[in-house]
Amino acid sequence: MINTRSVNDVAPLIDRVNAFLDANLPGARADAKRMWFGSTEPGVVQIRLIGPDGEVLADRAERLISAFHGIPGTVGIKQDWENKILKLVVEVDQTRARRAGVTSSDVAGSLNTVFSGTSISDYREGDKTIPIVLRGDDTMRNSLSGLQRVQVYSQAEDKFLALDQVATVRAEWRFSRIERRNQQRTLTVEARNPGIPAPKLLERVRPALDALDLPAGYRFEIGGEIEDQEDANEKLFGLLPFALSGITILLIGQFNSFRKGGIILATIPLIMIGGTLGLIIMSAPYGFMVLLGFFSLAGILINNGIVLVDRIEIEQKAGREPLDAVVTACLARLRPILMTTLTTVLGLIPLILFGGALFYGMASVIAFGLIVSTLLTLGFVPALYTLLFRVPVRQ
Repeated sequence: MINTRSVNDVAPLIDRVNAFLDANLPGARADAKRMWFGSTEPGVVQIRLIGPDGEVLADRAERLISAFHGIPGTVGIKQDWENKILKLVVEVDQTRARRAGVTSSDVAGSLNTVFSGTSISDYREGDKTIPIVLRGDDTMRNSLSGLQRVQVYSQAEDKFLALDQVATVRAEWRFSRIERRNQQRTLTVEARNPGIPAPKLLERVRPALDALDLPAGYRFEIGGEIEDQEDANEKLFGLLPFALSGITILLIGQFNSFRKGGIILATIPLIMIGGTLGLIIMSAPYGFMVLLGFFSLAGILINNGIVLVDRIEIEQKAGREPLDAVVTACLARLRPILMTTLTTVLGLIPLILFGGALFYGMASVIAFGLIVSTLLTLGFVPALYTLLFRVPVRQ
């Protein structure tokens, strides 16, 4: 039966935990809150050591753990096989066992009966069936002397023998768990650093990786955030050509002109100026979310370019001279574009301040990229339009 507590019973315990965190781990509660709302700390690196011998893997893992401890600010350093635990090993002496008429299966069956229990019958009460399990009592199952008192039945001699007559019991330090990946023993070392992105953290620990000197049949793989980014980037860039082709076709079809569509597409590289500036100023680490921010920024700039080129067409159809149409269109669209940019940037400020590590870089890229790229677009699109369409400029 599982005991439950009311909220009033649990609340004092939560208060005590929070008080302990505030006293001993400053900032831990804030980090926990950020993780609770879905953000993850940057700098997560996993190194998977793969090979047949667990002792070799554990030795190399200790070297990597020591290397991570030598990098200031690195936390969450661990390996997934955990610490070794003391286990009791029953080794059957086959010579003595055959002499006594006992097999390894007989020994295993006796141990299983004493410690796990064996169902020997069922007790029925009305429509209920309760199994009757035969096993040793607590004092026998929870002590070494109880293990030594296990009796093994010999069918050949029709009598019970003490376990120590046919087997030897010894203690060994063994791994508490052994993880496998693709049917191979895999020990994973993990670490993270809130102030260093994963690629830089891996670069800092690269000398220790190069010095592992893994024997033949052993290897290591990089996992964690770096592996996830590579998988996500591969899928993202795999679809990117189709997306760009679709955008190009739509733009050419909308304006019925290759040059006008090319003007709008030419604004895309402008995102690198403002976005990169935002990463540098805000000291934001580059990651997959930042990449998504660049793509989002490209979409916004394409929209601004469409608005400007479309307004130029409207002014020309109204009978204005080409140069007057360009100037009038820029003045007419200046306020809507600036207002849209301003409201978007203001909406991104909460993500920059309170969004945590997950959204910090993305919001910084979009905010700074919008400010810089919008100002550049307002001058770049008219200038390129007058150049490609050879609009005469008044002297």
